[in-house]
Amino acid sequence: MPLKDSGGNLVQINNDGSVKTLRVTTDNGNYNANFYILIPVYTPPASMLLMVSTSSGNMSISFPTQPGYGYQVEYKTNLMDAAWILLGNAIFGDGTIQSVNDVTGEGSRFYRVRIQ
Repeated sequence: MPLKDSGGNLVQINNDGSVKTLRVTTDNGNYNANFYILIPVYTPPASMLLMVSTSSGNMSISFPTQPGYGYQVEYKTNLMDAAWILLGNAIFGDGTIQSVNDVTGEGSRFYRVRIQ
């Protein structure tokens, strides 16, 4: 169950690594909490612009990355296909522009970047 403040808003906890105290009070005390678990909320990165360049029969797909996220380029030859095919290895974001290469001339392909 998400932690909410007295106004019903989700509580955001920022921690710089130092020791903090979390105090919980209840209105009626009709529950028994044996433990609390704090988990990070997934916040997707902003949308990205893919950049494509070709040279000597090769295509390079480049995109900006953000630290803390993983990226995987995938493709399909037909949008009606159920599965996407992995292109290259997973990339870990580091704040730089990363690239994945593919061979041109293999027919039509549709690309996407999956962000985790």
